[in-house]
Amino acid sequence: MIDAGRFHVYSATLNQRAGRWIVSLTGVAAELHHAERSRSARHPVAVGVDRGITSLAVAADANGTPFQDFEGVKTLRAAQATLKAANQALARTTPGSKGRQRARDRLANTHRKVANIRRHLVHEASKALVTRAQVLALEDLNVTGMVRNRRLAKSISDAAMGELSLQILYKAKWHGVEVRMVDRFFPSSKTCSGCGEIKRELNLSQRTYFCVVCGLVIDRDLNAAINLARWQPDESPSGTAPNTPRALLLSTV
Repeated sequence: MIDAGRFHVYSATLNQRAGRWIVSLTGVAAELHHAERSRSARHPVAVGVDRGITSLAVAADANGTPFQDFEGVKTLRAAQATLKAANQALARTTPGSKGRQRARDRLANTHRKVANIRRHLVHEASKALVTRAQVLALEDLNVTGMVRNRRLAKSISDAAMGELSLQILYKAKWHGVEVRMVDRFFPSSKTCSGCGEIKRELNLSQRTYFCVVCGLVIDRDLNAAINLARWQPDESPSGTAPNTPRALLLSTV
């Protein structure tokens, strides 16, 4: 884009991360080609995106049809053993020695690899969503507050919930996608996507949603994604979800 004159650089910032130098460019970029911003060939029905812990994101449209399932980011948990060994090796070294510097570099490189893999997966998911859908519905999660839960902190960090939302928001502007931010108090997980019944309690360990009213059995995250896709801005957070025609029940099982 710089060679083509479509990006004008205003400033450059150079910094070092985990032994590598990185330059960040700040400037103004031209809009994407009109074909890239056209929504005519994209999924015509609103798509809800449920960010979770077991999966990076589960997407489904308002008709109850699964859109795409993005596998969970497990890189941090998978690297825990390597990180633990690197930390122990660093603790055994002598302060100020060359061995300590090498151990510190190995630890930094491990963290860098984990971060790069996570960032790559989030970029892939966000690009797939903004290039295939016309309308996306995201829940306005309080990620900062969720990370304070010691039991879920690692899983939430691995899932990169906040980063996925940020990437979708800025890429949606490039591609002309409408993004609806769903009220965080909207009971997307507790609401049955078949009949609209709302459960009073739903533990996080329950990964399958079962409705005692209509008998719907569906994956918890898929059920939430469908409800997010059907959400409308004028709905009250505590209000009952709109009733769903019985015909839609068949497509969600």
